[in-house]
Amino acid sequence: MNLPSRPSPGQALMHLVAVGGVFLGGYQLTLRRAHRLGELPSSLSSWDAWVPFWPASILPYASINLVYLAAFFLCRTERALLRLTLQLLFVQIAAFICFWCWPLQWGRPRPALEGIWAQAYGWLGSFDLPHNLAPSLHIAVLVVLWSLLRSIVLPRHRVWVHAWAGVVALSALTTWQHHLLDVAGGAVLGALALAGPRRSDGI
Repeated sequence: MNLPSRPSPGQALMHLVAVGGVFLGGYQLTLRRAHRLGELPSSLSSWDAWVPFWPASILPYASINLVYLAAFFLCRTERALLRLTLQLLFVQIAAFICFWCWPLQWGRPRPALEGIWAQAYGWLGSFDLPHNLAPSLHIAVLVVLWSLLRSIVLPRHRVWVHAWAGVVALSALTTWQHHLLDVAGGAVLGALALAGPRRSDGI
């Protein structure tokens, strides 16, 4: 019986560069377009007034970047690597189409910050203008990464994967990066990516 072959680090890196390149190019292209359009509608709802601002939640929010980079090297088979690549490409391209066709802007300013948190949010703002909101690509990517992580850890450790994903999802709101509608849309987009064909030998 031939066991599925594990991808080499070079293969994982190649997939990472390709998917990451699509993300960086598409995200910045749609972001700059929305910025040039000037005043835009917002996905802010009355329910968003109940969402608090927690500066420290930028830490779990940013943690997804490290998991994104590592995910390609965690795939145990070439099939799993290909599936991860296609899922991420799907959510990224679908989100970019939405950002391009329905550009939005953030609905309320953050409170004034000082010290390390001001620096952290300044760094975030240097890359991420207040656009590219719905569906939340952050949440859609999170769903894909959560699915991969829960498939490779031991069952008794999956609670930590679920906890991490839950905290990151919450942080998309408490950093005031996304509105509730954005997060809901991102979850739906991520679920659509997971709905593709799967095989038990692809983990």
